[in-house]
Amino acid sequence: MEGDDVMKKTKILGVIAIVAILMLIGFWVVWYMLSANYTGLVVSYGGNPTMFELQGDSGKNYGFVVTDKTELVWEDTSALDDWKGSQIDYDDWSVFGCSMRVEVVAGEETESADEYIDECVEAWYIAEKVTVTKVEEDYFAVCYKPVIYLYPEEEINVDVSLNLEGKLTCTYPEYEEGWQVTAMPNGTLYDEEGQSYNYLYWEGIADIEYDFSKGFCVAGEDTAKFLEDVLAKLGLNRKEANEFIVYWLPLMQENAYNLISFQTDTYTEAARLNIEPNPDTVIRVFMAWKPITEVVEIEPQNLTSPVRKGFTVVEWGGTEVD
Repeated sequence: MEGDDVMKKTKILGVIAIVAILMLIGFWVVWYMLSANYTGLVVSYGGNPTMFELQGDSGKNYGFVVTDKTELVWEDTSALDDWKGSQIDYDDWSVFGCSMRVEVVAGEETESADEYIDECVEAWYIAEKVTVTKVEEDYFAVCYKPVIYLYPEEEINVDVSLNLEGKLTCTYPEYEEGWQVTAMPNGTLYDEEGQSYNYLYWEGIADIEYDFSKGFCVAGEDTAKFLEDVLAKLGLNRKEANEFIVYWLPLMQENAYNLISFQTDTYTEAARLNIEPNPDTVIRVFMAWKPITEVVEIEPQNLTSPVRKGFTVVEWGGTEVD
């Protein structure tokens, strides 16, 4: 009898232990669902309320609604410093999608966001905390240091504006719905306060898919000579070419090879220049390039340039593409 009692007590204790373990697992699952960290690529951002649509590691998409009570932490805002807290219209999601790696602490599940989002989202949560860990600059195709030179035949006042399919991130002089400057024949520019400039500078992000169907594969050590030759063909004078080369050469010469393609319509249609009075000659040079480790075969580009005459506008810039 005593042995039976011991066995009964043992079984009871075993059942209690199993129940306790199951309860602990249940509590852990609930805690995990409410406080788990989700990390992945944001595939959309915007709206009112603001929402992140996050592509998880499993391939499923999760949505997080950012409310006034949400802690939004930006650890790295490279390329988008002035984008903090901004609202992106839904029509712009295709431009700003897949833009950030984020870590999200999930709150309670909600159905209230369904009317704002597409059907691909697996589940939606209130975001108690969103930590942006890195801006994916390569997705945004950053346009680095486009600079604009103005060479009128005589001193004139010039209005310059840029219609960019994206967002300006830095300008000098400051861009306020455009630039208004007085341009001299030697290229010197003056603002209304008499400050002088060599050119108009801008940098921005744009949703551009660059064309590498033609171009050049250049050894890193040959980059300087290559750029000297092609920039002359593209119409840059020695001063302009020198400024182009000293900006890009340090980023390219140590690579084994560089795949280089000078963009035409792909770039000019995404970054439209509006200049009054109308220039007689416009030369726009934009280099897309990527570092590579071995030689690739690519059809060479046929590079030409218009002859400079009358009021001439010259622009150069570029972007590194991953």
